Amino acid sequence: MTLSPEQWLLTHHYLQCQNDENFEKIKSLFLQIKLSKNNSKPKTNPGNVALIYEIQRPFIAGDIVTVWLGKSLKECLPVPAIQLMEIVPTVRVCLHHNKYPSLCFSDIQLQNASLSMAYHSIEQYVQLWSKVFIAESVYDSVRAKNLIFIRHAPLKWNKFTQINNCVDDPYYIPKDDVSLVIPPKNQDSLDFISIKSGDFFCVRYEISDSLNAVYHFVVTKVKQKENKKTKKKDEDVIIRMCAEGDHSCRVTENMYQELKKGNQTCEIQIIPMPDSFHRVYARLKEVLSVNSEWSSLSKKIPISDTKSNSFNKLSATRKVVEISLKVFNDDPLAKQLWKGESGIELNPIQQDSIKRALTNSFQLIQGPPGTGKSETGAHLAYIFSVTNKEMHASEKDPMSCKKAVLYCGPSNKSVDVVHKNLHLLNEKVLNNKLKILRIYGRTHERKDYPDPVFDLTQERTDRDDDGGGRVLDEFRNESLHKIIRHNCLDIESTKNRLQELLNEGPSNIFYDGILKADQIVEDRGPLTQSMDSFWPRGQLHPVLFLKVYGMERSTDYKYSRKVDSHSKCNDEEAEAVLKYIKVLVKEHDVKHESIAVLTPYGAQKNLVAEMIKNDCELKTKESLSVATIVESQGDEYDIVILTTVRSQEVSEIRYKQYVQPDRQWLNENLGFLTDDHQINVGITRARYGLIIIGNDILLKYDATWNKLIEIYESEGCIRTV
Repeated sequence: MTLSPEQWLLTHHYLQCQNDENFEKIKSLFLQIKLSKNNSKPKTNPGNVALIYEIQRPFIAGDIVTVWLGKSLKECLPVPAIQLMEIVPTVRVCLHHNKYPSLCFSDIQLQNASLSMAYHSIEQYVQLWSKVFIAESVYDSVRAKNLIFIRHAPLKWNKFTQINNCVDDPYYIPKDDVSLVIPPKNQDSLDFISIKSGDFFCVRYEISDSLNAVYHFVVTKVKQKENKKTKKKDEDVIIRMCAEGDHSCRVTENMYQELKKGNQTCEIQIIPMPDSFHRVYARLKEVLSVNSEWSSLSKKIPISDTKSNSFNKLSATRKVVEISLKVFNDDPLAKQLWKGESGIELNPIQQDSIKRALTNSFQLIQGPPGTGKSETGAHLAYIFSVTNKEMHASEKDPMSCKKAVLYCGPSNKSVDVVHKNLHLLNEKVLNNKLKILRIYGRTHERKDYPDPVFDLTQERTDRDDDGGGRVLDEFRNESLHKIIRHNCLDIESTKNRLQELLNEGPSNIFYDGILKADQIVEDRGPLTQSMDSFWPRGQLHPVLFLKVYGMERSTDYKYSRKVDSHSKCNDEEAEAVLKYIKVLVKEHDVKHESIAVLTPYGAQKNLVAEMIKNDCELKTKESLSVATIVESQGDEYDIVILTTVRSQEVSEIRYKQYVQPDRQWLNENLGFLTDDHQINVGITRARYGLIIIGNDILLKYDATWNKLIEIYESEGCIRTV
């Protein structure tokens, strides 16, 4: 069944009214459905329509539900069990993978992968542990409330292997990976969903009332070929998947005959693997690649028998062992606790663990919480640091002084414990002779020092164990991003493309007044001879802030196909953009390729691009650049028109002027405009002039925008449209 978005909405309202027994409303809906059917026009490609809607289905005793039967996963003999249950028409939930996720997508338990002896190869290790990893991650994956479906998907099945046993009927399993090929014309749906290696697929076939099947796969590879002529990725997207579990894909004889025909389509439910698992899974699979970054030692450790003689021979070089043991025996700080009463030494087990770690290239130290593992790790880091200095002094090797000790942990808090110990030792005993450099993730860097260099498309939510993403004050001078920022001020002290007023805002707000316009920029003339008259105060002040009090709106289907449904656009600001493009081109001889329109919202980008395309004066000018702020990173343009989009009724904004807005209010009403990174990128893309279009009353609620607008007001660069 193929329905238009309007028909889907009416169907959803019908189901709500049916649950509420609102029969008068149902009659009205029937008339609307009939009317929409008569007025609807055939779509050229209805398969590209992506819909997002909320489903609520209460159940009461006596309700009739539609179910699909399958075989129980927990019984040895083939016992019937409910596999799918229909929530609303065309939306079915798989009870199997929700109840037994590890059995559906994997067939191995932790004890089976933890071999008592060594693995015979790194391939065996990856194969076993990736299945354990899948079994663990799928529990988190199936908890997601969102149901994502791809309908009418033509899977490509290759060869099959027949399995015979004495308990069940003969069945087939796929010998090779199963693949889904998505041609360019059907790739619009990929703008709404992201499919990666490690994601889970629940595949449903409905051949007839008496023949249906459900299979479970794990995505192994997502590949898009590059067109050799255009050098663009406009070829087919190929998604390969495999059945990892013993019960994942058992094809009966009847289904085997249907799949051999190659013309059957299916419905796929996508179950994304959580991002935290994705990173580890990708790293685990990387070891099998030809250009793997895994070292020989890191490959040898997981497949070795820890009790074997060969593993115990993984010792460090004799010279390193001698020096490190000498440091441990002679340096009192190597054995003593660094906090509390002086003179108290580490316990014998901790000292023995340190000796073993100094002797071997690899050492596993484990124990329950509170047994002093972090304390031991901090002492090891100190001993290795002193060893590096002793090696440099004894060998006279200039390269040995560049050796460093790297301490890693699963969370910021775990590293904070070791960092605190080393920081305390360095400050109170060593007089800061120990050089400590703390490396944080992007979340901490962005919150401490807004910098547009970071990739804004990779924003991640803060973890609960990261202290809100802030660097502790005592570690601030030892953090890498603070040191880089301090040491690179001279390098960043000039910005060749930014004119003085263009430079003033970002310099004062983001860079403590360090940025200065280069003399070459100050000496160059206007972009065209008549541009001096365009700016309110001439070419020496090439900034124009246009007050536009339009109304933002959430995107409809037309402009949300390539952005998420929560994106925003503003028609009044888009019209102002076109107006000033024409003014620049017609009255001031600015070339089309010199102008770029930037916005924080993808929906506004699509709206402006569509309006330019439909404008008889501008539609043939393909050189006009329209992009989101994120997409513009690293680029620069002669004239930038920045449309900020977010706006409300002026009366509503003034009503709130006596209320101190909190972070939630700012996020709801200003969204991306509260992101200093995006602000910085947006206002620093222009070489000759910047035009900002927005609602100044609303923008002033954000501290950064308030400072910017005050600068522009003091320079007389404000106009009202």
